Amino acid sequence: MKKVLLFIISLLLFIPAVRAAEIKKPKVTNHEKVNIYLFWASWCPHCHDFINYFSDKYDEYDDYFDIITYQLDSESEIENISNNQLLSAVREEVKNDSSGIPFIIVGKWYQVGFGLDGSNIIEEALNAYQSTKYVDVVKSVSNSKELTGYSNTFDKSMAIINNEETSIDDELDTTHQENNSNSIFDIIIDFIRYILRSLLNII
Repeated sequence: MKKVLLFIISLLLFIPAVRAAEIKKPKVTNHEKVNIYLFWASWCPHCHDFINYFSDKYDEYDDYFDIITYQLDSESEIENISNNQLLSAVREEVKNDSSGIPFIIVGKWYQVGFGLDGSNIIEEALNAYQSTKYVDVVKSVSNSKELTGYSNTFDKSMAIINNEETSIDDELDTTHQENNSNSIFDIIIDFIRYILRSLLNII
């Protein structure tokens, strides 16, 4: 059973790595940088997955795209209202009637949710970078409806989730020390939860 579990984990970790390695960068031209927009919330685990995925890949694609984030549950109520209004207007523009997040948009292409791998998002951004028909829908909606929103840099959003995850990790460490429950059963349960979370995101 342990060998089967290790094989499944290895396979799940290996597949995204192979796919990401297949991405071929286009030649750098004078085309404007493409914007990848992320509408996210601090309570959303898949939003954290997006940010963590790009944390060690963003710099590699610095010539091609920027990641601009809009937090929907910041400490400022004005920012939350403004960012939610912008998201609603963008959803309406691209005819998306879901309420799910993360909401990720590149040009006219969008995706709701985030799985284990973000290479498709990188590919969309690189395709948009090479396209003469690239239209920044978020910027267009923002200008036409005068909905500016309060954006953050990717680094700022990464810092926000890292602080939160540190707090969560500290709580988990304390719980494990108190309960001394670092068993294989706990590892399996955590793995099952992770798989179910990923499957729900895909569905």
